[in-house]
Amino acid sequence: MAILFAFHGFSAALAGKWQMKVGPRTAIAAAAVSFGGGFLLSAVGVATHNIGLVYFGYGVLGGIGLGLSYTPPIQTLIEWFPDKKGLASGLTIWVGRALLFAPAANILLEKFSSLPTYLGTAVETITENGRLFTETGGKMVEVVYANAADLAKLSTSGLQEGFYIVGSGDTGAAMTLATIGVGYTLVMMGSSLLLKKPHPTYKVEGGTAVTTPTQSVKNVHTDNMFRLPQFYALGTVLVVVASGGMGLIGVAKPLMSEVFSGTLPHIVTAAFASSFILMLSMGNLGGRLAWAAISDKIGRPATFHLFTFGSIAIYAPYPPSSSK
Repeated sequence: MAILFAFHGFSAALAGKWQMKVGPRTAIAAAAVSFGGGFLLSAVGVATHNIGLVYFGYGVLGGIGLGLSYTPPIQTLIEWFPDKKGLASGLTIWVGRALLFAPAANILLEKFSSLPTYLGTAVETITENGRLFTETGGKMVEVVYANAADLAKLSTSGLQEGFYIVGSGDTGAAMTLATIGVGYTLVMMGSSLLLKKPHPTYKVEGGTAVTTPTQSVKNVHTDNMFRLPQFYALGTVLVVVASGGMGLIGVAKPLMSEVFSGTLPHIVTAAFASSFILMLSMGNLGGRLAWAAISDKIGRPATFHLFTFGSIAIYAPYPPSSSK
């Protein structure tokens, strides 16, 4: 996740000028190849137990694809709705991940997964080099014992405490990643063909004509933005504020399972932890939509001040309370 968002930011910043030159259709098409291809490469990494391919596929290629696809539709919608720029950008970001990706991934995982072979709780084993083996079907196989605490950390249901044959099950992650990769590629490629910018003379009823970046006196050219202190100040604020939310989302499921499953084992199950992630995602995306709409009313600077200083009040009590 950290690699994904790092390359997301870098690619969005470095490719911005190129995106403006080639237009949204070409940018989204290139993003489809990178993002969908990243999922497919990650699927190969999972199937072959190669963590490097997972990092490069989902992290690097996925992050680049995300960065390339992030701003073109936002810019296009802003030009179609110049009087509601915040709401238009918020809607672009809001629809997708929590509403589509998480449920689709859960359905596919359930479809492609298979439970490991269960041998029971009373199995005669021998230990070799720190690994457990038992004889079954006339041959020695490696086994592992899973207790209730171990099973509570897993997202798979229907498992019992006892011995399981190592490598006999399938999480379904490889096929899920491959299916999602193909789906993303097709959807993004199709979407790239539908993107169309408004004519320069287009205007909203009761509004004014669309102002392109080259016509706006307030626009800062991409060649000059790195020279402005405002760019680095705004970038620093965004990194610090976003890091809090992204850091929490990245560890939310293991945090919920490891901290609370021992004291509340009947409540904090794998399904509960997954629901907690979905709630965080909905709050994350809902905030994008709400703050975007608010920014149309009170302006962008005031909105940034609100959620920047508001975050301090929200996060400050957590370290003292967590140490008790």
